[in-house]
Amino acid sequence: MTRPSPDPAARMAEILPDVPRRFALHRLDDPSGVSGTGIIAWGVAFGDGPDEQVVLRWRGTTTGVQQLCVFRSVAEVLTVHGHAGRTRIAWLDAEPGAAGALS
Repeated sequence: MTRPSPDPAARMAEILPDVPRRFALHRLDDPSGVSGTGIIAWGVAFGDGPDEQVVLRWRGTTTGVQQLCVFRSVAEVLTVHGHAGRTRIAWLDAEPGAAGALS
């Protein structure tokens, strides 16, 4: 087992890949009329690459249902709910390692 670095900057670099990142699921157009438009869900992405997992919570503004869903990646969220580019991810937090992220 390796010991964490005593240097705060080095320690931050060690944990950055594991810092969760929040986002809004923003629907630009809703041809079905079920979810509505605007921010339709809140999400949190954990990890990156093959270890990424995403939790999505629907706002339920049109249906009254505030369902929680778990996905393997942000890409999977968009594959299922992207509606051919009519929905986008709006990141609320800076990308880990970007200027200002957890500084």
